[in-house]
Parts: sequence; C-alpha cells; structure tokens
Amino acid sequence: DVFLLLAIIKLGFRKIEALVTVLVLTVFIIFVFEVYLSDPVWGDVFSGFLPQSSVVTQPGALYIALGIIGAT
Repeated sequence: DVFLLLAIIKLGFRKIEALVTVLVLTVFIIFVFEVYLSDPVWGDVFSGFLPQSSVVTQPGALYIALGIIGAT
C-alpha cells in the first residue's frame, strides 16, 4: 500500500484527490442502490434516528449509549 501511494504521489495531489473522490462516490452510490433494493419502511428508518426513552429509564442503557457515541 505504501509503495502504491508513493507511486501515485508522483502524479500530483489533484489526481489523488480525484481518485479518493471517485472511490467515495462509488461507495455512496452502491449504498444508495442497496437501500433501494432492500425497500425499507421509511418511518422505521427515520424513527431509528431518535433516541428511545429506555436510554434514560434503564440504569445501564445510558452508559452503553454514551459508549457507542464515544466509540464513533
């Protein structure tokens, strides 16, 4: 990997940026296509972004939630 990166650096940083942009866009497009194929229930998807009340009512759930946030 390092030798490949050193070889690409000779091409210039603009080409490296373009390569990274193409790779990120490819991953994004494939992700959107997979979401389309899975046909999710959008109400459930968006409700998953909201915290549940069990996070503050159960004693250990808050620590687990903070650990997940801290790990990301």
